[in-house]
Amino acid sequence: ALMGENGAGKSTLMKIIAGIYVPDEGHMKVKGRPLKLSGPLDALNNGIAMIHQELNLMPFMTVAENIWIRREPLHVKVGRFGFVDHAELRRRTQDLFNRLAIDIDPEAEVRSLSIASRQMVEIARAFANAYGALQNRIAIFVNLPFEGLDRLSLQARLDTIGRSTDTNGNVA
Repeated sequence: ALMGENGAGKSTLMKIIAGIYVPDEGHMKVKGRPLKLSGPLDALNNGIAMIHQELNLMPFMTVAENIWIRREPLHVKVGRFGFVDHAELRRRTQDLFNRLAIDIDPEAEVRSLSIASRQMVEIARAFANAYGALQNRIAIFVNLPFEGLDRLSLQARLDTIGRSTDTNGNVA
């Protein structure tokens, strides 16, 4: 766990690790090898995801669309383009929610969800993003404001994150 006072640099460090910021100096190593990230997509491709304090969801899109944005399953693909396979999108989302024990309708518009449910969608999206990159070799950094949550809501988020990993920290 990384803890510190407000302004200590926790969020900045996590954003460097997630490829959002470029470090002024120093370097990162993963399994002894240097890792230089060119951006957040590069971090995802290396199995690194971050759950941000700020909710980064599109309110007028469905839960499933938000989770798989830029990685939607396609019916017919022509080059980089195609038609979204909405049945497969729903199936993937429901499978992910079953693994994480999240009870949210994948077809619900995000704007209809409570803040607590939106945070659960953010958690699911981070797992979906990183898991797709390296199949079980991921790092997820959680930067959520827990101080406004009641004990039950906080425990639900921590249980969801813990439930998805085995004793070695691998995605189950």
